[in-house]
Amino acid sequence: MFWKTARTIQYAQIFLVIAPAFILYGYNQAGLSALLDLPDVIRYFPQIDTVNTHGAKKAENSTIQGLINACLQLGTLVGALSCSITGDALGRRKAIFVAGICAVAGQVLQCTAFSLGQFTVGRIILGAGVGQLSVIVPLWQAESSSASNRGRKVITAGIFICMGFLLSSWINVGFSKAPLPPLQWRVSLAIPVLLCSIICISILTFPKSPRWLVQKHRITDAAEALAKLNGMSSDDEHVQYEICRIRDSLEGGPKVSIKDVFNRNDQNRLLYRFALCLIIQTLQQLVGGNLILIYTTSIFESNLHLQGDIPAIVAASSLTWKFLCSFIAFFAVDRLGRRWLFVLSGTGMSICMVAMAAATSFPVSNHAASIVAAVFIFIFNIFCPIGFLGETFSTALRLPLPTYERPCPPYQSQTIGCGTL
Repeated sequence: MFWKTARTIQYAQIFLVIAPAFILYGYNQAGLSALLDLPDVIRYFPQIDTVNTHGAKKAENSTIQGLINACLQLGTLVGALSCSITGDALGRRKAIFVAGICAVAGQVLQCTAFSLGQFTVGRIILGAGVGQLSVIVPLWQAESSSASNRGRKVITAGIFICMGFLLSSWINVGFSKAPLPPLQWRVSLAIPVLLCSIICISILTFPKSPRWLVQKHRITDAAEALAKLNGMSSDDEHVQYEICRIRDSLEGGPKVSIKDVFNRNDQNRLLYRFALCLIIQTLQQLVGGNLILIYTTSIFESNLHLQGDIPAIVAASSLTWKFLCSFIAFFAVDRLGRRWLFVLSGTGMSICMVAMAAATSFPVSNHAASIVAAVFIFIFNIFCPIGFLGETFSTALRLPLPTYERPCPPYQSQTIGCGTL
């Protein structure tokens, strides 16, 4: 075994797989918006030029630009759904390896594109890889972790996503000063290949998922993997107890289908739990965090009328502030509970949205209103990470939920649904 101790394995999992996977997710969410108005990008992709066009043509190009941005999400959806098959067929480690290779292929197609068609295909393939990673990595993490520290690890994933946001912003600001125009955007799009490479190189050095091994009836291998993860011998009483518990959950657990969710005699309140998981994840996308994230630079340019390098620098600063604020949830989740974090986060974001809408409705000449809008973007980035960035469900929600008419481990059902949304 490459890793000698259980603690070494835990830290290596975080820094070599979990961190790169979620930094990659955040980086690609925010990485493209600041590059779309660069002269060299417009030269190769005139179909998305909204700088030198006006009227109907500008509206058409703006729509195409939005579709190109959305192609990443389309690929992410496909990749997340595919994990319901590849996660069990290939195993967690091999599925993560395949996802990393897929993401590398997408990044290479993007950063070497000379036509909009190639760039679009690259976005979709990249999205598929990112979608697979966003599902399989948390699942593998959960199956390799004890329940006592799982909640904070999920919050940590949100912190790494924020780190991807800020890295993308500052890298774009830095490379915008590159002497050669192609370097201003191609290098920024190529840098995530390093993250994917770290994942692909390291993932096969870790123990396999004990739960997946038990599911494949490889009990001896499962005991050895669990022993390595806990720093014990395979015949230790605790290891054997955990193996028995996993076997009981897989073999003796109730088989739940989609029909059971809508059963009127649902004593386990599956519909309530299933709907709550879906609604929370849907709201995570609808609260406006991604909108502000993707178009922060454009907001500062168009609505606040900042010029030169100032919009990109202020946008990067706001995402750095968001990263720092994401640690609030890490320390507060066990003290306040998830419910109060959601209430606090939702209330704060609502107030900020109302304030920003009111401030940007004033004429351009009203400099004070523009400053207020900018301030509330920063305040919004305080509240967003508290509840809706690194959200984690309580154990009460982790009951067997249906996925494609087959029995599925609770966390796997939850993770596939979250990744899909």
